This record gives sequence, C-alpha cells and structure tokens, in this order.
Amino acid sequence: MRFKKGNKVEVLSKVEVPCGSWLYAEIICGNGHHYTVKYDGYESDAGEAIVEQVSRKDIRPCPPALELTDNWNSGDVVEVFQNFSWKMATVLKVFGKNHILVRLLGSSLEFQVSKFDIRVRQSWQDDKWIIVGKVLLFYLVNFCFIFFSNCLVLLAV
Repeated sequence: MRFKKGNKVEVLSKVEVPCGSWLYAEIICGNGHHYTVKYDGYESDAGEAIVEQVSRKDIRPCPPALELTDNWNSGDVVEVFQNFSWKMATVLKVFGKNHILVRLLGSSLEFQVSKFDIRVRQSWQDDKWIIVGKVLLFYLVNFCFIFFSNCLVLLAV
C-alpha cells in the first residue's frame, strides 16, 4: 500500500518498549519505500513537531476502531494507549467495567488504564486488518456454535 501526503498512519517505534509501540503520525511525503512523517502529540524541546524519515515496513494505516468487547480478562494481551503511543500489554486485573490493571509486555511496569485507552490487537497483513487474540476466538466459537446449531436443525428436519 502506498501512502499519500496527509494520510494518517501509525509508525512502529522500538525506542520505548522492547516489543515496540505504534505512534500516530501524518505522511508529509514519500516515494513508496521511505516516508517523511510528522508525529502527533510529540514535540521537540523547541516546541516544534517532530518530523522523521521512516521505512515503509514500519508504517501501517490507522486501524479501524472496534467496539467488540468490554469483557477483558486476566491474561488477555491487548494494546494500551500511554505516552502518545499504543503498546502491547497483558491484562492483570479488571476493576468493574471502566478500569483495567495492565503490565507492558517485556516490562515490569504495571499501571491502571481506562477502558477508553485499551483496544483489541490488530495486525495489518496483505493490505487488510486481521484481529489478533481472544476477540477472534470469541467470534469463531459463536460462529461455529450458530453453524452447528443450524446443522442440528437441518438434521432434525
């Protein structure tokens, strides 16, 4: 996928956490192999937007917002928004419907996030989004159950 000037994207950074994080950015220009991006939310010490040239392999479009689950459980691997980027984390404990205790993958750092700062993991593969993790399993199990139920109905007829 080629990006155009003005496209909103996410850029992979391996600076802050061992498994990387995704930062919001806007495409300034590019040639299909390398792109110049301006990061959203980050500024230099002089108060100017941070602009950087990055490889195409470290860029993906912004994933679609999914409201597939509020049903997080201990052990779920999710993405959490912290310090202007999305990082992979493990759910440690759920406090009601609004707050979740998480630990960043590859780190001992634990902190509490709002349900609004947590999202389902998605992967950009072959120019399409693939849901990663339990949400996909949830939908597959439900689909199989519905399919199986329909088969039982057909067999009973």
